[in-house]
Amino acid sequence: MKVMVSQESKKYLTAEEYDNAKRLAKHMKEEDDEWGATDYAKLAVRGAGGDVVEILKASATVMGNTRAYDIYFEGSGRLDIWIETTALTAEGFVIVGAYLSDIYGITGTDDKDFQRHAFIRRFKEVK
Repeated sequence: MKVMVSQESKKYLTAEEYDNAKRLAKHMKEEDDEWGATDYAKLAVRGAGGDVVEILKASATVMGNTRAYDIYFEGSGRLDIWIETTALTAEGFVIVGAYLSDIYGITGTDDKDFQRHAFIRRFKEVK
């Protein structure tokens, strides 16, 4: 999966975290090449309670997560991957932002914990 270390995330990372962020981006590109940001975005939209029709935009960025600790490798610390997507669902459009560590926990039955930690905005057509 292609993961960015954005200019925005650089503002909030320490020098040590920045080096590990680059390492994490490289690790995800090499180790997790079967799934891309679009695949994880589909899971996030489902976890948010939507039936995916089409993913319009999906991105993955290294960010800090205070609930994370060494999730990806020893020394990754509070680093996590923020998946952000805009999607068309059966109910309308949705914007979802969530940490990959939270997306890993989506079960499809009771995703209230995921929804509590994710950024979710829904848009419905008004006739």
